[in-house]
Amino acid sequence: MTVSTADPAIASIVSSTDLTEAQKESALGMKPSKKQARFDPNISDTGFGGIRPAPQLALFGMHKIVVKGESLGETELLAELPDQTPWQKPTRVVVVSNLSSRQVDGGPVRHAFQQELQMLSLGDAAVRVAQDQMNSSFAKASAGDNRYNLPKDLKKADGKPATDWCGAFVYWCYQQASAIKGKQNPLGPINDVMLSPQKAIGWAVANPLRATMLRYKGRALFQWGSPHQLAKQDQLIDVVPGTNLLAGDICLVRNDTDWQHVCLVKDPGDGDALLTIDCNQMEGGSGPSMQMVRRDMNSRIGNGLYKYVFVHLNLP
Repeated sequence: MTVSTADPAIASIVSSTDLTEAQKESALGMKPSKKQARFDPNISDTGFGGIRPAPQLALFGMHKIVVKGESLGETELLAELPDQTPWQKPTRVVVVSNLSSRQVDGGPVRHAFQQELQMLSLGDAAVRVAQDQMNSSFAKASAGDNRYNLPKDLKKADGKPATDWCGAFVYWCYQQASAIKGKQNPLGPINDVMLSPQKAIGWAVANPLRATMLRYKGRALFQWGSPHQLAKQDQLIDVVPGTNLLAGDICLVRNDTDWQHVCLVKDPGDGDALLTIDCNQMEGGSGPSMQMVRRDMNSRIGNGLYKYVFVHLNLP
């Protein structure tokens, strides 16, 4: 097959002969060996050991494609078989000046991206900002590096520095989406409200006009507002995907002993499963620090309570 771009003036496909060794290393994310050094717009269907697999397998088995940004803008990545039929749907390619490959970095954004967000609800816009971050170099960065305005002086219960930025990421996405759309952040002026599941529950219970806790009943786990008494939610409200659980709502994760994690609902699903965008995922494991995670809505912990509870934002 042949790989190309719709507008080579914005992004082009380069071969191994077009780049220096340093550029190859940057493009491939590793120092290229002799076997890895070659990449080219034209892809042969010859696979491992001279075996000729189906053409759709060759790309994954043998080849790397390197796209070079030529100028700021947007185009499409195209792949065609020898008879010029498309091998896949076109892939959107955006060339940005940001060195971390983000369209949203806290500063001005491209007019096209701003227009895209204006067409979305605030919850969907926050998810779109999160997706943009997943396409950036931050997605593969190490966990626990105080990204997304996580306070550097934040401490864990044991007094050690806190490095979990999952909740800070959720708040940041809403902060950016709100600013781009010219709206107030529904989570308020400080990101502290999302820095742990306990704080998120405390904020939601204390602000019933702004948010509703789903699958949670009882006192807030963290005190916001009045110092005299913790707020309380007396009614247990179950999840109805598409009605009270929407894209952009916030998923809080617990296990048998403690609350663990804050993430953003991408797709509320159909009641059996949902998709979330999760950050701070590399610590203690491997893989990108930002991931899309499929979750079983019916998962429970040892005492029978649901593993996932949700903050539904009462957005206009």
